[in-house]
Amino acid sequence: MGVLVSVGKLPAWMLTVLERINESPSLELVLIRVESERARQTSASWRYFILNLWKRFDSISFAKENTALRLADTPHELNHVNTLHIAPGLLSDTDLERLKAAQLDVILSLDQDDLIPRLLDTAEHGVWSLCDGHENATAENALWDIVERRDVSPAAIVRHTRTGSEVVYHSVFACDPRSLARHRNRVCSRWPTFVHQALLNYSSATPKQVRGVKSVAPEMAVQRGLPGNLQMLTFLVCQFGDGLLRKIRRSVFQEQWLIGIRHRRTGNDAFRLGAFNLISAPPGHFYADPFVFETEGEQYLFFEDYVRGQSKGVIACIQIDDSGFVGEPKVVLETDYHLSNPTIFRWEGQSYMLPETRDSGRISLFRAVDFPWRWEFDRVLIDSVWAVDPTLFEHAGKFWMFAGGVERNGLIDGELFLFFSDSPFGPWVGHPRNPVVADARRARPAGQVFTLQGQLVRPGQDCARRYGRAVVLNRIEVLSETQYRESPFLTLGSDWFPGNIGTHVLNQSANYQVVDGRFYSPKYSAGGSFVCFWNRILPSSSCFKVPRRA
Repeated sequence: MGVLVSVGKLPAWMLTVLERINESPSLELVLIRVESERARQTSASWRYFILNLWKRFDSISFAKENTALRLADTPHELNHVNTLHIAPGLLSDTDLERLKAAQLDVILSLDQDDLIPRLLDTAEHGVWSLCDGHENATAENALWDIVERRDVSPAAIVRHTRTGSEVVYHSVFACDPRSLARHRNRVCSRWPTFVHQALLNYSSATPKQVRGVKSVAPEMAVQRGLPGNLQMLTFLVCQFGDGLLRKIRRSVFQEQWLIGIRHRRTGNDAFRLGAFNLISAPPGHFYADPFVFETEGEQYLFFEDYVRGQSKGVIACIQIDDSGFVGEPKVVLETDYHLSNPTIFRWEGQSYMLPETRDSGRISLFRAVDFPWRWEFDRVLIDSVWAVDPTLFEHAGKFWMFAGGVERNGLIDGELFLFFSDSPFGPWVGHPRNPVVADARRARPAGQVFTLQGQLVRPGQDCARRYGRAVVLNRIEVLSETQYRESPFLTLGSDWFPGNIGTHVLNQSANYQVVDGRFYSPKYSAGGSFVCFWNRILPSSSCFKVPRRA
């Protein structure tokens, strides 16, 4: 496999791409070094003065965290890789013959996309390029997506041949609304994983599957010039206004999460959110991530109880019956690290809880010693992972687990990982196509997988623009140890109660359906008055009331 790059120092993300290809036992790396960097679009004129000033300020402001973009020398181990040196300028006929003689399967262009038209006949499976936003991966990535205040920005690996272009890997990132440099760093830090996954996907695809991809995705096909001074001035004025509004809002309000619960509905009303009874936390807390569990004719609501003073969550529980809540919420599990998103299941006569334990760097399982009020640590399911919202379910004789993030510096809101095992205790095997979903609009888990009209449905979070904006229901079309495919079919927004600005969990049992939501609450109040008012205006048939706490 050939990789086309400039000579001299390279950004850290490019070096990581080269290292991962070089370490792969199934790939043989051939470096194609171009003696001078290709000419890039210039923005030196006064027309782009504001753009250049902003980019400079932006790169300085976020320099410490933008590690993927830092230039570095080529590692020692790459100095011994087979290398072809290309003279400056366009490729000569001699250069092309040298490349053909190397018998390369694929050529991957990291920063020399202007040479692609001349390279189309030099590799058996074409020339691949990295496209971020509406340009290549090293130009002004996603600049227009940020300036025009879009929610998301696409990124893709595109295969070019004489017969056309096709996308071999596609991802959708949430736009960073304030920083181009920070957005570029986030995307570039993921290119090594995307390149590895694209090579794996392509090598395992059948000829029919390869032919099934016809052309470049529409949003990747448009290229534009740079925004001028007037466009940048408009953008910066909006930025200033947004920043001022955020500062005022944070000084007066805080985001308050709460839980909604109702009797489960069927038919066309099953996912028409509304008429929920709200459960709000006492001052200094918020409630989120509800999970309903029914056993032996009794129902229990488990949820995250976030303690602001301790900056961490614990797991709480309250019993439910046909007349409403029984007693007060009680803390049932607490550790020295943050807990959230409880999933409860039974296995071989025992009750187990799978909460989010990301801050511990592992996925851990807990067992009930006095259900549902007391739990203890049982075992580590997967070590050295930084997963959010793990969700476990059984299907076709196997256990499956979805989780967001997983990698230490991964995208917790934009990448979904899948694991499988013959037992809920493991050993757990990572799916070969991980991340199986790379889309900020639906990747992060948002509740337990359930069956609808005979098909598996996975709730996912829409984290475009902001975390937990809505719940997206995804129909699982293919689920196996080697393949995964899903498609979204319904979005459950945040309009199920006035003032709600987000919904990021949907769970249900045979009798109940639960969601969560958030709103801005004055800092001097935890929102209890609003919830009491809301419950008073619910239909009289509603049986749930907010439990009072001392």
